[in-house]
Amino acid sequence: MKRYILCLVFLGSWYYSSAQVRFEEGYIIDNYGKKHQCLIKNLEWRNNPAKIEYQLSSGSKTLSGTTENIQEFSVGNLRYQRFKVKVDWSSNQTSKLDYHHTPQFVEEDLFLSPLVEGDASLYLHYRNQARYYYLIKGKDIEPLIYKKFLRTGNQVGVNNTFRSQLQDDVSCQTITHQDLQNTDYEKKDLVNYFNLYNSCQDPQFVPQHIHKEMRHFLNIYLRPGVTYNMLEIQNILYDFRHSEMKDPGFRFGAELEFILPWNNEKWCLLFEPAYQYFSSSDEMLIYTVTEGVEIEYKSIDVGLGARYYFYLNEKSKLFVNVVFIQSIPKKSELNLEQSSDVKLDQHSNFAIGFGYNFNHRFSIEGRYQPERDILNNFFWDSGLQVFSIMAGFNLMPN
Repeated sequence: MKRYILCLVFLGSWYYSSAQVRFEEGYIIDNYGKKHQCLIKNLEWRNNPAKIEYQLSSGSKTLSGTTENIQEFSVGNLRYQRFKVKVDWSSNQTSKLDYHHTPQFVEEDLFLSPLVEGDASLYLHYRNQARYYYLIKGKDIEPLIYKKFLRTGNQVGVNNTFRSQLQDDVSCQTITHQDLQNTDYEKKDLVNYFNLYNSCQDPQFVPQHIHKEMRHFLNIYLRPGVTYNMLEIQNILYDFRHSEMKDPGFRFGAELEFILPWNNEKWCLLFEPAYQYFSSSDEMLIYTVTEGVEIEYKSIDVGLGARYYFYLNEKSKLFVNVVFIQSIPKKSELNLEQSSDVKLDQHSNFAIGFGYNFNHRFSIEGRYQPERDILNNFFWDSGLQVFSIMAGFNLMPN
């Protein structure tokens, strides 16, 4: 039950965090052609957006922008322009193909992102898959047609009409037949082709390339820390053989934080091996006799998890993470003065942590691991809870 509660806490934190995305400097162009400098909530959209949120000044009312009231907007290195286009929403995934050879177009207003701009411009709309459009000066924008479909016998066919479109509308004496045949319905190929055409049409044209931002995608932290361990053991046959031990310990680990390249790099995946140690002793009263009990706990913990960041400013951020931890005891056992010693067993559970990160270099985290059984013995039950405070030192700051 506690594991489900941890997951619900994490999901609730994620839901709340949606309001934490930063507004960044950008602009919008309204239906009257007027350009407004403003602050736009930058979600680094994987799919082309249908709606944005913006503020005309810092702290002012948040407004909504759609294709109904915005012609163009830009934030960061992203720019989108509104066009009324023909779009076929059918999928090119093999499991979702239909038997239509030709696209089933509907007309919609969409935000497209420009890839190449010149005498012939190339645009992209991405919603689960890429759809490309081209615009020749003085003409209407048109979709580049590429469609997979099913033939009789469930064979896959491909409609490559886009090559005929390029040959008819985007051709020049310097573009060879081989150049056309080597152009697939992919961003890199189409950008190269439109660069060739525009360079042929205008010697002053500067080829435009796909923007590839070098991202910092991995942090490696050293993670020393202290722990507070609460261990309860009880014999299932004799309830009076019961002990509670509460003692500090220490841990030392490393954390690999893999930064996911969307939503302003707020999501991360974690891999965290660590060594944990504590020892404790107690006495159990059996009728009128006391029995000493000692534990020396040493384990290798392997953690896999996910983290979400809440930005406070450019250098400071809070985070929450959920981690699944597999613990592997090493030369650890429960020593009973008047009974056979009990070996510790491998065990696993989830942990939840909250923390603070400064300047991508230093972090501190408080973590809680709920109760789990650590003994491999029919006659003894146990429950170990751990509170940890860990410092982090980034070996690869960006």
